Amino acid sequence: MRIRNRILAAVFSAAMLGGCTGYESSAEQDGMYFYISKNERKAFVSECAWDVNSGQARFVIPPNIEKASVTSLGGFFGTGVPSPFCIMGERDTFDFNGNPYRSEYGAPLVFEDVPVTVVIPDTVTEVRLASGTGYYGSRNEYGQIVFLRPVVRFECSETNPVFIAEDGQLLLKKDLSPALADSGLYGGEELPEMTLRDKLLCRCVKDMGDEKEVWDIFPEFGHVYIHINSYMYDDEYMFSALELIPVEEGVLERTDTDTFDAEVRQFSDFAMAGQYTEPESPFCRITVSDDYVEVVQLDENREPLMDSGIQIDKDITQPSQFAVTTEDLERVNDGNKLVYLVGHTWANAETHVLEGDGVRVRMYRDGTFTINRDAENTTVLYRGIAMGGYGMEDNDLRFAVKKLGGTTEPIVGRVRMTVEEDTVTFTAVDGYESTPLIPAGTGELVCRIS
Repeated sequence: MRIRNRILAAVFSAAMLGGCTGYESSAEQDGMYFYISKNERKAFVSECAWDVNSGQARFVIPPNIEKASVTSLGGFFGTGVPSPFCIMGERDTFDFNGNPYRSEYGAPLVFEDVPVTVVIPDTVTEVRLASGTGYYGSRNEYGQIVFLRPVVRFECSETNPVFIAEDGQLLLKKDLSPALADSGLYGGEELPEMTLRDKLLCRCVKDMGDEKEVWDIFPEFGHVYIHINSYMYDDEYMFSALELIPVEEGVLERTDTDTFDAEVRQFSDFAMAGQYTEPESPFCRITVSDDYVEVVQLDENREPLMDSGIQIDKDITQPSQFAVTTEDLERVNDGNKLVYLVGHTWANAETHVLEGDGVRVRMYRDGTFTINRDAENTTVLYRGIAMGGYGMEDNDLRFAVKKLGGTTEPIVGRVRMTVEEDTVTFTAVDGYESTPLIPAGTGELVCRIS
């Protein structure tokens, strides 16, 4: 969802009051967009197009555009279409929008404010409409998603008849009151507190000399899943997996704790024939910090899961092996993020949860989706990127997913997706009969939209 859509929605009520303003033509200069009155005497500046990848930027608003004098920040175009003054940019597909559940993005998140300087001329004497634009995000080389937010700092001359700028903020000369107090242009809004679930989404490395374990930790559906790759001195490796079931329901959504007790289900690629153990309760205590994850054995009379009290250092310098990479996706489709499927605007919702026979599919706004399947004491979790959008033939959903309790090589899938009222049907496509979404031998999966 483009950030501009949010701005337009936020100021829609203002449009109802705007009426016909007579601003009926537009112009662009140095990355700034202007609307000009019908008599060509006045203009207002609307968007400033920010190259997100360039970092800091500086926009100098001219006193005139074509024959018109630039007199206002923001305004209304045509019959009253709101056109706020804002800093606009695009950076790939991620859109934060204040979502309190950061871990739904499937990667650790990093937030940065980037100063953007705006110099206004003496002709600008009015603020009609202004709005902050939120964050623009993309995945970096370490697998994190970096969200950047433009934070405006104004400059103006002492001869401006209405405004002065102090510490980057625009004030009214007459009483030194803020001219843009509630616009959001200055940033400053606090991010939602990190939940325990957010803090647990990480990669850890346990270095034991001739052997090294790489732990990919990710929380889903109220449980915590860990995919462990063990690398031996002779370059061989094996994998195992853990499913941690918190004793306290809802503890992963709390923001006031870094610790939880959990039952444990274990899996090994060579010892358990594809089956998880039954849960043992309570079995361990997990504590997460900025630098490490600690595991403590709660009952020393039981066979230990691992050395009690070990601290496994977080590693943010490498992408998670469980993350689906750009290269994986290029093997599937060259489309953009999941936007529209079968006439439904999926991107407008935080998530869509689909529940079928023994499977639960959760699709997130950024296009990531998770498949949780539990059958015959076997829990398998897949996480990947759904590829879809405009121009997709025959409503086919194509994806690459990676699997817990199995290899980390991506599984390529393609299904026909049909939406009817409150159900979604996935049908196998020729050549892709074996897919995480479709139960073997059935050919289709029917899910309810929760």
